[in-house]
Amino acid sequence: MSKIKRIMVSLIVAAVVGSAGVAAAAAVTGGSSTSTTPPTSAPNEARHRHAGVRVLAHALAISARTIGVSPKDLVADLKSGNSIAHAATAHHVAPQTVVDALVKAATDRIDAAKQSNKITAAQAATLEQKAKTRADKFVNATHVPRKLQRVATARKGLALAAQAIGIDRSQLVSELRSGKTIADVARAHNVAPQTVVDALVKAATDRIHAAQQAGKIGAARAQQLEQALTGRIEKLVNQWHPRRATTGAGNPSS
Repeated sequence: MSKIKRIMVSLIVAAVVGSAGVAAAAAVTGGSSTSTTPPTSAPNEARHRHAGVRVLAHALAISARTIGVSPKDLVADLKSGNSIAHAATAHHVAPQTVVDALVKAATDRIDAAKQSNKITAAQAATLEQKAKTRADKFVNATHVPRKLQRVATARKGLALAAQAIGIDRSQLVSELRSGKTIADVARAHNVAPQTVVDALVKAATDRIHAAQQAGKIGAARAQQLEQALTGRIEKLVNQWHPRRATTGAGNPSS
């Protein structure tokens, strides 16, 4: 991905939600009722997808913090059909305050890129204008972007893996960022990687069954998802970590 594209995809960003675990969503719990698009292993597409999910997570975190609620509560509000603007108003915060916070985060990042000569002044001006438009659209949208839903399921997946290992999710994320895989972390804590695989497979299978029973997916789709589940999760546990995801070498949904 070009430098300019990396800046554009990171217009709305803050260092709140880390890169670890974002891509885990589709492989662990998000794949049960979302897209049927065939996965890809192309490095550029993997990086773009990973960055896009991370951007949405950051934007959500900034919005939640500005409103004074948790990201989890804000997502729940969005899933009910409300917009971030509606949530802000309900908590006596002007929607424009949220937009301004998002624009500031984007502008700070754009300015840093300009100062380090990664983009020109003209490009920075264009990106800053796009940041305002995108922030306003993000705050006033009345649906949850699919990628944003994956953020929540990714966190649940990491929490389940951490629980199986016997550590906190934050500790697992920290160790993953150091370059380890989930399997590496499990072995370091005297837990067989298969134990983690089994826990994640069970959670994902339960989610698939729940989606089927709720009429969200048919029996054929449920069977298809279950058949692919174990292999994907084994790959997630044994091969993936954030550094590989950002370089395209270990995308768990490939």
